[in-house]
Amino acid sequence: MDDPEISFHRYFRTLTNPEHRAIYRGKADLDVLEPDLSSLLLKVQQSYNSALKERGSVFERGACSDFHLDYVDATIASAFSFEYEGRAFLALSIPLIAAMWRSAGQLCQSKSVMSYFQDGTGVDLRNVHAIFFLAQISFLVSHEFAHHDRGHFSSRSRAGDLDNDLEANHKFGSMAEQAKEIDADGWAVMLNVDNWFDRAGRGSFLHAFGQERAESHQADNQLLVCLVMSVCAALLLWQPMELTEANVYELSHPPQAARMERILLTIDMWARNSRPWIAMDATQHIFPDLISAVEDALAPVTGAHNWEQQVNFLRTSAGQQYMHALIEQSESIRRQ
Repeated sequence: MDDPEISFHRYFRTLTNPEHRAIYRGKADLDVLEPDLSSLLLKVQQSYNSALKERGSVFERGACSDFHLDYVDATIASAFSFEYEGRAFLALSIPLIAAMWRSAGQLCQSKSVMSYFQDGTGVDLRNVHAIFFLAQISFLVSHEFAHHDRGHFSSRSRAGDLDNDLEANHKFGSMAEQAKEIDADGWAVMLNVDNWFDRAGRGSFLHAFGQERAESHQADNQLLVCLVMSVCAALLLWQPMELTEANVYELSHPPQAARMERILLTIDMWARNSRPWIAMDATQHIFPDLISAVEDALAPVTGAHNWEQQVNFLRTSAGQQYMHALIEQSESIRRQ
Protein backbone atom coordinates (compact mmCIF):
# COMPACT_ATOMS: atom_id res chain seq x y z
CA MET A 1 0.00 0.00 0.00
CA ASP A 2 1.30 3.47 -0.89
CA ASP A 3 2.33 6.05 1.68
CA PRO A 4 -0.84 7.67 3.11
CA GLU A 5 0.29 11.14 2.00
CA ILE A 6 0.59 9.94 -1.59
CA SER A 7 -2.80 8.29 -1.39
CA PHE A 8 -4.29 11.46 0.15
CA HIS A 9 -2.96 13.61 -2.69
CA ARG A 10 -4.08 11.14 -5.36
CA TYR A 11 -7.65 11.16 -4.05
CA PHE A 12 -8.16 14.74 -5.19
CA ARG A 13 -7.09 13.78 -8.71
CA THR A 14 -10.02 11.34 -8.82
CA LEU A 15 -12.70 13.98 -8.21
CA THR A 16 -15.13 14.06 -11.11
CA ASN A 17 -16.95 17.25 -10.13
CA PRO A 18 -15.18 20.10 -12.04
CA GLU A 19 -16.11 22.58 -9.31
CA HIS A 20 -14.48 20.44 -6.65
CA ARG A 21 -11.39 19.81 -8.77
CA ALA A 22 -10.96 23.59 -8.99
CA ILE A 23 -11.41 24.04 -5.23
CA TYR A 24 -9.29 21.14 -3.95
CA ARG A 25 -5.80 20.94 -5.46
CA GLY A 26 -4.28 18.16 -3.36
CA LYS A 27 -1.99 17.82 -0.38
CA ALA A 28 -0.88 21.19 0.99
CA ASP A 29 2.72 22.37 1.23
CA LEU A 30 3.12 23.60 4.82
CA ASP A 31 6.40 25.33 4.01
CA VAL A 32 4.46 28.27 2.54
CA LEU A 33 3.00 29.06 5.99
CA GLU A 34 4.66 31.09 8.73
CA PRO A 35 7.20 28.92 10.58
CA ASP A 36 5.41 28.86 13.96
CA LEU A 37 2.16 27.68 12.39
CA SER A 38 3.84 25.19 10.07
CA SER A 39 5.76 23.63 12.96
CA LEU A 40 2.61 23.42 15.08
CA LEU A 41 0.63 21.75 12.27
CA LEU A 42 3.33 19.12 11.79
CA LYS A 43 3.26 18.33 15.51
CA VAL A 44 -0.55 18.10 15.44
CA GLN A 45 -0.44 15.77 12.44
CA GLN A 46 2.22 13.52 13.93
CA SER A 47 0.46 13.36 17.30
CA TYR A 48 -2.96 12.56 15.88
CA ASN A 49 -1.74 10.09 13.29
CA SER A 50 0.19 8.23 15.97
CA ALA A 51 -2.91 8.07 18.17
CA LEU A 52 -5.16 7.12 15.24
CA LYS A 53 -2.79 4.35 14.20
CA GLU A 54 -3.19 2.80 17.63
CA ARG A 55 -6.96 3.06 17.28
CA GLY A 56 -7.09 0.64 14.34
CA SER A 57 -10.25 -0.45 12.59
CA VAL A 58 -13.52 0.55 14.23
CA PHE A 59 -15.82 -0.27 11.35
CA GLU A 60 -18.15 -3.23 11.66
CA ARG A 61 -17.57 -4.02 8.01
CA GLY A 62 -13.79 -3.81 8.57
CA ALA A 63 -13.18 -1.91 5.33
CA CYS A 64 -10.70 0.62 6.73
CA SER A 65 -7.88 -0.09 9.15
CA ASP A 66 -5.73 3.04 8.81
CA PHE A 67 -6.62 6.60 9.77
CA HIS A 68 -4.69 9.59 8.49
CA LEU A 69 -4.99 13.33 9.17
CA ASP A 70 -3.67 15.66 6.49
CA TYR A 71 -4.02 19.18 5.12
CA VAL A 72 -5.41 20.07 1.73
CA ASP A 73 -4.51 22.96 -0.57
CA ALA A 74 -7.89 24.54 -1.31
CA THR A 75 -9.58 27.81 -2.12
CA ILE A 76 -12.17 27.59 0.69
CA ALA A 77 -12.28 26.84 4.41
CA SER A 78 -13.36 23.24 4.72
CA ALA A 79 -13.21 20.19 6.97
CA PHE A 80 -14.29 16.75 5.80
CA SER A 81 -13.62 13.03 6.02
CA PHE A 82 -13.52 10.39 3.31
CA GLU A 83 -12.47 6.82 2.64
CA TYR A 84 -10.04 5.97 -0.13
CA GLU A 85 -7.74 3.05 -0.95
CA GLY A 86 -8.46 1.29 2.32
CA ARG A 87 -7.84 4.30 4.55
CA ALA A 88 -10.02 6.67 6.54
CA PHE A 89 -8.84 10.24 5.90
CA LEU A 90 -9.49 13.40 7.90
CA ALA A 91 -8.91 16.57 5.88
CA LEU A 92 -8.55 20.22 6.91
CA SER A 93 -7.99 22.93 4.32
CA ILE A 94 -5.33 25.61 4.60
CA PRO A 95 -7.93 28.45 4.50
CA LEU A 96 -9.62 26.77 7.48
CA ILE A 97 -6.28 26.52 9.29
CA ALA A 98 -5.64 30.20 8.59
CA ALA A 99 -9.10 31.13 9.91
CA MET A 100 -8.53 29.16 13.13
CA TRP A 101 -5.09 30.68 13.60
CA ARG A 102 -6.52 34.17 13.18
CA SER A 103 -9.49 33.48 15.46
CA ALA A 104 -7.14 32.14 18.16
CA GLY A 105 -5.19 35.38 17.88
CA GLN A 106 -8.37 37.41 18.26
CA LEU A 107 -9.31 35.46 21.40
CA CYS A 108 -6.02 36.00 23.19
CA GLN A 109 -6.04 39.71 22.29
CA SER A 110 -9.56 40.23 23.68
CA LYS A 111 -9.68 41.76 27.15
CA SER A 112 -13.20 40.38 27.65
CA VAL A 113 -12.07 36.85 26.82
CA MET A 114 -8.88 36.96 28.88
CA SER A 115 -10.72 38.42 31.90
CA TYR A 116 -12.17 34.95 32.53
CA PHE A 117 -8.74 33.56 33.38
CA GLN A 118 -7.45 34.21 36.89
CA ASP A 119 -3.77 34.99 37.28
CA GLY A 120 -3.56 35.20 33.50
CA THR A 121 -1.78 38.53 33.49
CA GLY A 122 1.77 38.60 32.25
CA VAL A 123 1.48 35.32 30.34
CA ASP A 124 3.21 34.80 27.01
CA LEU A 125 0.40 35.44 24.54
CA ARG A 126 2.16 33.30 21.93
CA ASN A 127 1.56 30.27 24.14
CA VAL A 128 -2.06 31.28 24.81
CA HIS A 129 -2.53 31.79 21.06
CA ALA A 130 -1.28 28.26 20.44
CA ILE A 131 -3.60 26.76 23.07
CA PHE A 132 -6.70 28.43 21.66
CA PHE A 133 -5.68 27.21 18.20
CA LEU A 134 -4.94 23.66 19.38
CA ALA A 135 -8.24 23.42 21.24
CA GLN A 136 -10.15 24.45 18.11
CA ILE A 137 -8.31 22.10 15.78
CA SER A 138 -8.60 19.30 18.33
CA PHE A 139 -12.38 19.65 18.35
CA LEU A 140 -12.64 19.69 14.55
CA VAL A 141 -10.28 16.74 14.05
CA SER A 142 -12.18 14.77 16.68
CA HIS A 143 -15.46 15.69 15.01
CA GLU A 144 -14.24 14.39 11.64
CA PHE A 145 -12.85 11.26 13.29
CA ALA A 146 -16.24 10.71 14.93
CA HIS A 147 -17.93 10.65 11.51
CA HIS A 148 -15.72 7.67 10.66
CA ASP A 149 -15.86 6.12 14.10
CA ARG A 150 -19.64 6.37 14.35
CA GLY A 151 -20.23 5.10 10.82
CA HIS A 152 -21.88 8.23 9.43
CA PHE A 153 -22.26 8.07 5.68
CA SER A 154 -23.87 11.14 4.24
CA SER A 155 -26.23 11.36 1.30
CA ARG A 156 -23.80 13.93 -0.09
CA SER A 157 -21.03 11.32 -0.19
CA ARG A 158 -23.29 8.91 -1.99
CA ALA A 159 -24.04 11.64 -4.51
CA GLY A 160 -20.34 12.02 -5.26
CA ASP A 161 -19.95 15.38 -3.50
CA LEU A 162 -17.44 16.22 -0.80
CA ASP A 163 -18.87 16.80 2.66
CA ASN A 164 -17.70 20.23 3.78
CA ASP A 165 -18.40 20.47 7.49
CA LEU A 166 -18.21 24.26 7.28
CA GLU A 167 -20.99 24.61 4.73
CA ALA A 168 -24.68 24.92 5.56
CA ASN A 169 -25.89 23.03 2.50
CA HIS A 170 -29.65 23.33 2.09
CA LYS A 171 -29.71 20.94 -0.87
CA PHE A 172 -28.70 18.01 1.30
CA GLY A 173 -30.05 19.25 4.62
CA SER A 174 -32.29 17.07 6.75
CA MET A 175 -32.89 16.20 10.37
CA ALA A 176 -31.10 12.91 9.78
CA GLU A 177 -27.96 14.75 8.62
CA GLN A 178 -28.20 17.21 11.50
CA ALA A 179 -28.48 14.35 13.98
CA LYS A 180 -25.19 12.90 12.67
CA GLU A 181 -23.51 16.20 13.44
CA ILE A 182 -24.87 16.24 16.99
CA ASP A 183 -23.69 12.66 17.43
CA ALA A 184 -20.21 13.56 16.12
CA ASP A 185 -20.07 16.61 18.40
CA GLY A 186 -20.81 14.49 21.45
CA TRP A 187 -18.10 11.97 20.65
CA ALA A 188 -15.64 14.78 19.82
CA VAL A 189 -16.31 16.47 23.17
CA MET A 190 -15.68 13.26 25.10
CA LEU A 191 -12.36 12.75 23.29
CA ASN A 192 -11.38 16.34 24.04
CA VAL A 193 -12.17 16.38 27.74
CA ASP A 194 -10.09 13.21 28.06
CA ASN A 195 -7.12 14.91 26.37
CA TRP A 196 -7.36 18.31 28.02
CA PHE A 197 -8.22 17.24 31.56
CA ASP A 198 -6.36 13.94 31.91
CA ARG A 199 -3.62 13.82 29.29
CA ALA A 200 -1.00 16.02 27.61
CA GLY A 201 -3.35 18.94 26.98
CA ARG A 202 -3.60 19.73 30.68
CA GLY A 203 0.09 20.51 31.12
CA SER A 204 0.11 22.66 27.99
CA PHE A 205 -2.86 24.68 29.24
CA LEU A 206 -1.41 25.16 32.74
CA HIS A 207 1.87 26.40 31.30
CA ALA A 208 0.30 28.72 28.73
CA PHE A 209 -2.06 30.39 31.21
CA GLY A 210 0.39 30.52 34.10
CA GLN A 211 -1.66 28.08 36.16
CA GLU A 212 1.06 25.61 37.21
CA ARG A 213 0.66 26.54 40.88
CA ALA A 214 -3.12 26.76 40.83
CA GLU A 215 -5.20 24.45 42.99
CA SER A 216 -6.38 21.43 41.00
CA HIS A 217 -10.07 22.37 41.29
CA GLN A 218 -9.41 25.97 40.23
CA ALA A 219 -7.36 24.80 37.25
CA ASP A 220 -10.18 22.46 36.20
CA ASN A 221 -12.69 25.30 36.17
CA GLN A 222 -10.32 27.52 34.18
CA LEU A 223 -9.70 24.69 31.74
CA LEU A 224 -13.45 24.26 31.32
CA VAL A 225 -13.79 27.94 30.35
CA CYS A 226 -10.95 27.62 27.82
CA LEU A 227 -12.47 24.49 26.28
CA VAL A 228 -15.96 25.99 26.00
CA MET A 229 -14.57 29.17 24.44
CA SER A 230 -12.53 27.21 21.93
CA VAL A 231 -15.40 24.94 20.88
CA CYS A 232 -17.60 28.02 20.50
CA ALA A 233 -14.91 29.64 18.34
CA ALA A 234 -14.70 26.51 16.18
CA LEU A 235 -18.49 26.50 15.71
CA LEU A 236 -18.41 30.15 14.68
CA LEU A 237 -16.26 29.18 11.68
CA TRP A 238 -19.64 28.19 10.24
CA GLN A 239 -21.55 31.37 9.46
CA PRO A 240 -24.42 31.48 12.00
CA MET A 241 -27.70 31.79 10.16
CA GLU A 242 -30.80 33.67 11.26
CA LEU A 243 -33.27 30.93 12.10
CA THR A 244 -36.89 30.60 11.07
CA GLU A 245 -39.44 27.87 11.64
CA ALA A 246 -39.02 26.84 7.99
CA ASN A 247 -35.25 26.91 7.41
CA VAL A 248 -34.15 25.25 10.67
CA TYR A 249 -35.26 21.83 9.39
CA GLU A 250 -33.49 22.27 6.03
CA LEU A 251 -29.96 22.89 7.30
CA SER A 252 -27.24 20.27 6.83
CA HIS A 253 -25.85 21.20 10.27
CA PRO A 254 -27.77 22.19 13.40
CA PRO A 255 -27.56 25.88 14.35
CA GLN A 256 -24.58 26.76 16.52
CA ALA A 257 -26.69 27.62 19.56
CA ALA A 258 -28.34 24.18 19.41
CA ARG A 259 -24.99 22.44 19.03
CA MET A 260 -23.49 24.33 21.97
CA GLU A 261 -26.50 23.50 24.14
CA ARG A 262 -25.97 19.78 23.51
CA ILE A 263 -22.19 20.11 23.95
CA LEU A 264 -22.62 21.77 27.35
CA LEU A 265 -24.99 18.99 28.39
CA THR A 266 -22.38 16.41 27.35
CA ILE A 267 -19.69 18.22 29.36
CA ASP A 268 -22.06 18.41 32.33
CA MET A 269 -22.71 14.66 32.13
CA TRP A 270 -18.96 13.98 32.01
CA ALA A 271 -18.21 16.38 34.88
CA ARG A 272 -20.81 14.86 37.20
CA ASN A 273 -19.10 11.48 36.81
CA SER A 274 -15.43 12.47 36.50
CA ARG A 275 -15.03 15.98 37.99
CA PRO A 276 -17.92 16.57 40.41
CA TRP A 277 -16.13 19.62 41.81
CA ILE A 278 -16.45 21.44 38.46
CA ALA A 279 -19.20 23.89 39.27
CA MET A 280 -21.27 23.43 36.10
CA ASP A 281 -24.50 24.42 37.87
CA ALA A 282 -22.86 27.44 39.45
CA THR A 283 -21.22 28.56 36.20
CA GLN A 284 -24.12 28.00 33.80
CA HIS A 285 -25.06 31.65 34.21
CA ILE A 286 -21.71 32.83 32.81
CA PHE A 287 -21.94 30.90 29.55
CA PRO A 288 -24.17 33.41 27.69
CA ASP A 289 -21.74 36.24 28.52
CA LEU A 290 -18.75 34.00 27.81
CA ILE A 291 -20.10 33.05 24.38
CA SER A 292 -20.99 36.68 23.69
CA ALA A 293 -17.39 37.64 24.48
CA VAL A 294 -16.14 35.03 22.00
CA GLU A 295 -18.56 36.18 19.30
CA ASP A 296 -17.53 39.82 19.76
CA ALA A 297 -13.83 38.91 19.71
CA LEU A 298 -14.23 36.93 16.49
CA ALA A 299 -16.53 39.37 14.68
CA PRO A 300 -13.63 40.68 12.51
CA VAL A 301 -13.02 37.07 11.38
CA THR A 302 -16.53 35.63 11.17
CA GLY A 303 -18.77 38.70 10.80
CA ALA A 304 -21.14 36.71 13.02
CA HIS A 305 -23.78 38.32 15.23
CA ASN A 306 -26.68 35.86 15.06
CA TRP A 307 -26.01 33.75 18.14
CA GLU A 308 -28.50 35.65 20.33
CA GLN A 309 -31.16 35.38 17.61
CA GLN A 310 -30.61 31.62 17.47
CA VAL A 311 -30.91 31.33 21.26
CA ASN A 312 -34.12 33.35 21.26
CA PHE A 313 -35.58 31.20 18.48
CA LEU A 314 -34.77 27.99 20.34
CA ARG A 315 -36.72 29.32 23.34
CA THR A 316 -39.91 29.67 21.28
CA SER A 317 -42.43 26.85 21.00
CA ALA A 318 -41.29 26.25 17.40
CA GLY A 319 -37.65 26.12 18.55
CA GLN A 320 -38.45 23.72 21.39
CA GLN A 321 -40.32 21.48 18.96
CA TYR A 322 -37.29 21.51 16.66
CA MET A 323 -34.91 20.63 19.53
CA HIS A 324 -37.17 17.76 20.58
CA ALA A 325 -37.10 16.38 17.04
CA LEU A 326 -33.31 16.81 16.81
CA ILE A 327 -32.68 15.04 20.13
CA GLU A 328 -35.01 12.22 19.15
CA GLN A 329 -33.13 11.74 15.86
CA SER A 330 -29.70 11.87 17.50
CA GLU A 331 -30.72 9.37 20.19
CA SER A 332 -31.92 7.03 17.47
CA ILE A 333 -28.53 7.26 15.73
CA ARG A 334 -26.63 6.81 19.00
CA ARG A 335 -28.46 3.54 19.70
CA GLN A 336 -27.63 2.08 16.29
